[in-house]
Amino acid sequence: MAMGDEGVARLVANLPPRACQLRLADQRITPTGVEAIAAALRAPGCAVTAVDLSRNRLGDAGTEALADALGGGAPTTSLSLQDNAIGTSGLAALAAALASGSAITALDLGNSLLDGRRHNRFRGATIAPLLEALPSSSVVELCLRGCGLDQGSETCLVAALATAG
Repeated sequence: MAMGDEGVARLVANLPPRACQLRLADQRITPTGVEAIAAALRAPGCAVTAVDLSRNRLGDAGTEALADALGGGAPTTSLSLQDNAIGTSGLAALAAALASGSAITALDLGNSLLDGRRHNRFRGATIAPLLEALPSSSVVELCLRGCGLDQGSETCLVAALATAG
């Protein structure tokens, strides 16, 4: 049974003061629940090192809230957003967080759909800001499995890797 937004809010309100991981895949979390997670990540003394929100309902609003927390100094180094519908503004917010010095070293966007539409995969102009942020970020592991990158995306990724190298 999924805990949903209310359960997530109760959980993050009681996080331990020691390093921990939030593995919350398949919990029917919407942007409302992500707001609670983001607030916990921004809290002084937060020690959450990994966040897994795979197969939830984040959308742009949830992704933007999470990116805001990550760009604001959260200690999180691993972020998995597999199988979520993330739009252009959500990807741009993640890019801004990465470029602003977030601690993220591993980012998994595998099988995510642009705006949640079945055949609408990440394309060059859509994912370019995220890929362009890579060289100035701490990311050393990026998963884009199943995202259906087109030639423009691949070109952008190669350029980002060359710049980082």
